[in-house]
Amino acid sequence: RELNAQKNKTRAIDAESFRALKDWTERKSKSAESLRFWFRVVDVDGDGVLSRHDIKWLYDAVYKDESTCVSLEDLTCQIFDRA
Repeated sequence: RELNAQKNKTRAIDAESFRALKDWTERKSKSAESLRFWFRVVDVDGDGVLSRHDIKWLYDAVYKDESTCVSLEDLTCQIFDRA
């Protein structure tokens, strides 16, 4: 199913499309297709590499509880330490 955001060329999706995306990711959560999808989501500049810029975009885009969230610097270090 094509997401409505693609149909109307906006940078947002409606609730129905969001539910479809959530359902798809739950069904495919461990598949190679899902990993490629989420990599493309986080690879903001589309260069095929997850850079600090891409990680910062993701970090800024996600709601964070200030009392329990790790800092961007800590998160970036943790990610690159595992690479």
